[in-house]
Amino acid sequence: TEVGAAPERFAIGPGPASDVVTLAIDHEPVDPADRSLYVKTTDRSIYDVRRRRHAHADDVVLTNTDGNITESSIANVAVLLDGGWVTPPVADGLLPGILRARLVADGILTERSVSVAEAVEADGLALLNSLRGWRPATLASASSVRQAGSR
Repeated sequence: TEVGAAPERFAIGPGPASDVVTLAIDHEPVDPADRSLYVKTTDRSIYDVRRRRHAHADDVVLTNTDGNITESSIANVAVLLDGGWVTPPVADGLLPGILRARLVADGILTERSVSVAEAVEADGLALLNSLRGWRPATLASASSVRQAGSR
């Protein structure tokens, strides 16, 4: 498997694995102490307001009060740093996604906090969702983020 490639068994979803998702980073922080961040709910207001602010992007990445990225509005996030894929720890304020947990358990992802600056300068980004699979991503406003994460 080449660096940035989605593990074959996780390359699922409605579109080709090569479809790149355009992301925006929202800078209104969520508070990791807010327990509602850790539970899947029908109250999507925290996500919807952020998506409306960034209508030019396919999805939005949330940040927390520590200046780290957390998750997107519909998926967990993976970031390629120093040749390895990392994902923010649940304690940073995000849902413990099923696919994310499996990739961590399999050693494909390592948990660690990721600053906004690291995400912007990363060698690759991907979204993880058990229904949509591993989807390569890029930032709408940062040409320095390469489109790694594709097969």
